[in-house]
Amino acid sequence: MSLNYEKNEDSEFVHYTDALDREISLIRTNGTLTGIVSSFFRPLFVPQKDSLRFGIIGDTHGHMTDALTKLDEWVEFSGLPLDALLQVGDIGAFDDTSVLDRVTREMAEKDSEELGFKKYLQGSPEADKFFGKNGAFEKINLYFVEGNHDDINYVLQNYNEQTLQIGAYSNIRYIPENRVVNVSNDKQQVSIAGLGWNATKQYVNPAKEQVDIFLSHQVPKSVDTPYGDEEVAKHIESFPPTYHFFGHSHNRAVSLSDIPKNQYGLTNVQKSKGKLKPGSIGVLEITSEKEHQFLYLPEDSLRSF
Repeated sequence: MSLNYEKNEDSEFVHYTDALDREISLIRTNGTLTGIVSSFFRPLFVPQKDSLRFGIIGDTHGHMTDALTKLDEWVEFSGLPLDALLQVGDIGAFDDTSVLDRVTREMAEKDSEELGFKKYLQGSPEADKFFGKNGAFEKINLYFVEGNHDDINYVLQNYNEQTLQIGAYSNIRYIPENRVVNVSNDKQQVSIAGLGWNATKQYVNPAKEQVDIFLSHQVPKSVDTPYGDEEVAKHIESFPPTYHFFGHSHNRAVSLSDIPKNQYGLTNVQKSKGKLKPGSIGVLEITSEKEHQFLYLPEDSLRSF
């Protein structure tokens, strides 16, 4: 997925192949993203000033700084701000290392960043760069659902039921089942709900309404994914969202995407040789006319352009 660069008198063009093997072309004029072509069969998507934009993050397993750095890089490249960040579980929400599950404990012994989200729960100079005063994402919220590698007891006992805040920063927020959150600007409002691992295992009911964006930790159960979650499948069949994002399956997640249904899997956030795993970070734009575009970001850095 290496980047190819072109330039003419008016615009710059960055080309790459995304995690779904789609040929992507990004068009930038005067330092601002002005067009996206995601295949030869889809017309040019033109970003709009009044759009709402969302950074979509796969399983971070503590590697939140890598994910946020990539999204900050995208904002710098595109010249377009994000309005919220959405994460699909396994964020690494552990405050007490004595309750780590076996897999997380083994991974943390090899990579201390497996427990890196603690810096965001407790506050730290590293986290301040994104959510502190004058931080890159100081003015927007990060919303997440729980995964099977999160301490759900800690999350449920420590999030604020009114504001949804958890931890040191007011803009890091947990979405429990039966809750819908809204992100809006002067032109539109986008609704978001989710169903994490704890909720699906206890077979509780998610918010019974159709939303624009639905987050789940697992892929929905189907003929092709018999290991998926039945409750997620039932919910999106009864209340089909405009977009559905899920994680959990790591390297398989992207291949489980259902593009006609706008259902996309995200791989886990992990770096190798300085590059993030393909398909772990994406950006969704929804215009006030309800046109929309989801894009997996390239693993190569965009900062050099």
